[in-house]
Amino acid sequence: MKKLITIIGLLMILLVGCSPTSSQETEEKNAEEKKEETETTSENESASDEETQTSDSENGEQEDQDSSEKDKEETKEESRVKNLRPSTGMLKVFQQTGGYTLKEKIIATNGQYVQRLLILGDMKTMQVLKWDSSEIKRIYEQSNPSNEDENILDTFKPIDNTEILLSESKTGKGDQSDWQIIEENVETKTPFQTFKDTIVVQRTFMEGENETIHTMYYAPEFGMVKEIYNVTGDNGYKVETQLESVETN
Repeated sequence: MKKLITIIGLLMILLVGCSPTSSQETEEKNAEEKKEETETTSENESASDEETQTSDSENGEQEDQDSSEKDKEETKEESRVKNLRPSTGMLKVFQQTGGYTLKEKIIATNGQYVQRLLILGDMKTMQVLKWDSSEIKRIYEQSNPSNEDENILDTFKPIDNTEILLSESKTGKGDQSDWQIIEENVETKTPFQTFKDTIVVQRTFMEGENETIHTMYYAPEFGMVKEIYNVTGDNGYKVETQLESVETN
């Protein structure tokens, strides 16, 4: 009996002694598991944050790139008419129907104007064109100037009867008296060379009893490269003026 009591007492002591240890181990294990779960969650959240930041960064870069491309396109579109301007010192020689020769000499240019001298036989005409990003407008003209090589861009006074030769805002079929853009990005052949990205403008008006169709072709960095003057009717005629040679100073 004493032996039994002793055994039971030892078991009680063993249970009492082991229970806290087992509980402690369980708590420690649970704490470790919780810590691991917290670390895993933290790592997942960190990875998710990095992915989000990377995605946001990539999206931002794509938006910046798209915006940059759009700005380039808009800039290109805005400067298209201005890019048609010929450079100072350029001498263009045109051949006309009937064997006539027309010369266009660019006397001076600045940020806003182009001064040119047109020579047809003994006739000489000085013109100043307002040539910006949206239109080409003749604002000055003088026949047989005394000094044909003088730069007058800072001193000339605009005339009253100005004429818009090309305007981005005026497009159509060319059947009006005002110049209208009828075609763009056209390939235009001349004796000098074939031009790409040409802008074609046209106007139609009455000359006496005959309808006259006047067409001009403008090429980047050269300005006018071709002209067709077509008078319809029984007594009509057609004059073509095409660029034959170019000299630059």
